[in-house]
Amino acid sequence: MKIPIVNGYDEVIAYKEREETTSEDIRHIVELNVFDDEFNVLIAKRHSSKTIDPNLWGPSVAGTVDEGYDYNQTVVKEAEEEIGLTSFTPMFFKKMFYETTNTRRFVSVYYVIINSRERDLKKTRR
Repeated sequence: MKIPIVNGYDEVIAYKEREETTSEDIRHIVELNVFDDEFNVLIAKRHSSKTIDPNLWGPSVAGTVDEGYDYNQTVVKEAEEEIGLTSFTPMFFKKMFYETTNTRRFVSVYYVIINSRERDLKKTRR
């Protein structure tokens, strides 16, 4: 599946296969921070095989926006795929530009507060 490549104004300028992207390309990313009703936060460790930030701790859920999806649709899709979280309304927190030596991205950050006694989350490999 292709992913949108955007300019510095977050406007789509092209679509590329993920493996064809370079460190100069700017992508859309989502991040979801999951809190329980006691404000504990669920964090996830990135898999050692990841190109960017392997073995580092990060948000509860994260993912790249694919062609045909927007930020809001992607955060819901990724939450279900990665931790089995369904039937929730993500709350938008902020959008920011993030750049390192090997990546450039616009990140839309969301959060949700869940009742941890009513939800079972699944463990997946990120």
